[in-house]
Amino acid sequence: GGVFVSQQVTASREEDGAVYECRVSSDLLVRPYTTNITLTVHYPPARVNVSGPPAIAVGEEYTLTCVTAPANPPATITWIVQGKSISSATSMVTEDKEGGWVTASRLTRKLTKTKDEKETRVECRADNSASVKGVSRIHVINILERPGIPEVTIETEGQAKAGDKVIVRCTCSG
Repeated sequence: GGVFVSQQVTASREEDGAVYECRVSSDLLVRPYTTNITLTVHYPPARVNVSGPPAIAVGEEYTLTCVTAPANPPATITWIVQGKSISSATSMVTEDKEGGWVTASRLTRKLTKTKDEKETRVECRADNSASVKGVSRIHVINILERPGIPEVTIETEGQAKAGDKVIVRCTCSG
C-alpha cells in the first residue's frame, strides 16, 4: 500500500522560490523521510517607471532612466525615441530583495528638433519571455526654444534733436 497526497498551487510571483516539502513518517521509521522541491515561476514585470526632465532646449543633452518591476527571467529594455528604436542605452540587472530581477536602463541623448515639433516622445519598453506582450511607458519632453539674437531699431526718421521723442524697438524671435 501507500499514500498519495497532492496540492494544487497557482503559479505567481509570490510562489517563485517557494519550497514544497513531502514528509513520510511511520512507527517503523526512526526518523521521517523528507524530500523537497523549489518552484521556479517565470513572470513578466508588472510595470516600468520612466524618469527624466519634463522640458529642455534644443541642442541640450538629456538623460532618462527606466526601471522595471521585478521579473523572472530579467526583462530586456528597449528605448524608442520618436518611433525609432535606440540601441545605445546601458542596462543593469539586480536581484530584488523579494524575488525576481529588476532591470534598469539609462538613455543619454542630445535633443534635436525637426520640423515644427513641440515635444519629443520617448518610450521605454520591457519585454520578457514569460509574456507575449511587453509593458511600456512613454515620457514626453517638451522642447524649449532659445530666443534668437535681439535686434534694435530706431523708428524715428532723420536725426534726433535734444527734446525729440525717439522710439527704440528691441525685437527678438524664438
